[in-house]
Amino acid sequence: MYGKDAGKTLEPTDLLYSTLGTELNSPNAYLYTQARHMRIPLSWRIFEWILSLFGMGFEQMHGGGFWIGFGFSPTRSKDIDDRLPYYTSGLGVVTKSAKDPDNPHAQTAKFYPLSALRKAKNQTVQDKIGDYDVIVRIREHSYPEAVWKDPKSQKEDRPFQNYLRWYGFHATFPKCEVFKG
Repeated sequence: MYGKDAGKTLEPTDLLYSTLGTELNSPNAYLYTQARHMRIPLSWRIFEWILSLFGMGFEQMHGGGFWIGFGFSPTRSKDIDDRLPYYTSGLGVVTKSAKDPDNPHAQTAKFYPLSALRKAKNQTVQDKIGDYDVIVRIREHSYPEAVWKDPKSQKEDRPFQNYLRWYGFHATFPKCEVFKG
């Protein structure tokens, strides 16, 4: 950021991702969306090839089928470590320190790659993040989520979490841990 807020951190919010099939069976569902995969026309592929000759172009994300525009690459951080491939999808979970819960810098962040969660027994992992025990699981036909192992001991319903790519989580939490599985 620039100006009077330079150096400040915005208060993050988390989202619970889901699928239409899962939400249709949920009594608490209030938002329904439908995603369509975009097919890239031949004219765009030729345009991408021409741009790539000049060091610009689209990047196909890990897993294929989704394209990032040519203006994205130069803007991304060069400091992302190589513990995981750049475009690895996963769940990033952040917990506050039990000793200093009001300090926004006293927190522990951990990234759970989707591939590691899929290999876990029943696609569920019991883990410790900072001072807290959490359960990270892939809901049936849906995205991963983290919940407290003992929800009665917490003020929030669940820990802060976002489903995102490795580069985005690491850029926000550079000292984060990575779940190995």
